[in-house]
Amino acid sequence: MTDKKIKFPLYHGTQCKGIQNILKHGLLIETENLVHMESIQDEERDPDMKEERAFDRGVFLTSNMEGALRYAFDASKDIPPEWIGNRHVEEETDADFNNACVLEITCLGKGAKIGSDGYGDLMTNKNIPVHCIKPLYRKDIEKILGDDFDNLYEMI
Repeated sequence: MTDKKIKFPLYHGTQCKGIQNILKHGLLIETENLVHMESIQDEERDPDMKEERAFDRGVFLTSNMEGALRYAFDASKDIPPEWIGNRHVEEETDADFNNACVLEITCLGKGAKIGSDGYGDLMTNKNIPVHCIKPLYRKDIEKILGDDFDNLYEMI
């Protein structure tokens, strides 16, 4: 559970509409004002979870932009919280390409560790400070990956 093998940058997929708050407060594991909160699904809600997660709570990360886009497209749907976990609803809800952004993570906070999220991606056990976050919007992602969002959504 160490970041010695991890290469930066890492990526985090999220809703574009939350970026201003993230750039003000960072990526937070838990917060009272719900600026941006990461947590895990428990095993009762997720019985197919086969691997143990590295931490009880953390910020989810990927080692590549395509992986983060998968999460960004899901987050962009902006569905009500009570719908989360209802696969039928999630599959039938289209991504909002203008609300799908990726955060490039260039460093971690002091004392942060990286471990498995239980599904093949990563998570960190500490908040990610603002100075470690660079937002990537649609135009930035298209420039880097050389494709438009419509094609990327179909590929992912």
